[in-house]
Amino acid sequence: MNTRTRAAVVITLTTAIALVVQPVASGKRPPAPPPDFSGLRNVILFIGDGMGPEHLELARRMAGGSLGIDSVPWTTGSVDTTSLDGVTDSAAAATAIATGVETYNGWLSMAPGNPAPETVLERAESKGKATGLITDLNDVDATPAAFAAHVPDRDLDEEITGQMAAKDTPQAQLGFRAPQAGSGCWL
Repeated sequence: MNTRTRAAVVITLTTAIALVVQPVASGKRPPAPPPDFSGLRNVILFIGDGMGPEHLELARRMAGGSLGIDSVPWTTGSVDTTSLDGVTDSAAAATAIATGVETYNGWLSMAPGNPAPETVLERAESKGKATGLITDLNDVDATPAAFAAHVPDRDLDEEITGQMAAKDTPQAQLGFRAPQAGSGCWL
């Protein structure tokens, strides 16, 4: 192989490698084809409120091995939960997960110019699916509430509760509240 041919091969290989490696190295991978959900019957969305991959990795290291959560056969994905305010709070993050839209911190399933973007629970119910919302938090906490209410302030507990009751979304709901001081009982 002469020098000119060798140079052409090197340039061709370098270009091919750059085209393949560059998107991966820069974090800009080509979009994956959409998954086939045609046979899907149920969707269960687990949200570790405030938990990310780094938290799981730390827990694995502290446990000295795998965690129970590692054996769950699930398909993972990611959603950009960036707030329009910068550092994201759980209301804006939950809104992004529930509706697919960015919003301001403190807003639940509302966005500028779109006071009530459809949540995944509302979409499922419009297609005749049964829905449920189970949380180990107060049921009006920002993360669960973003799936069932549209309010401009995450602290509007009565409005959130009223919206959930009025439209019966979700159809089944279970939340936990801490006992009231001195009451000795759970609400």
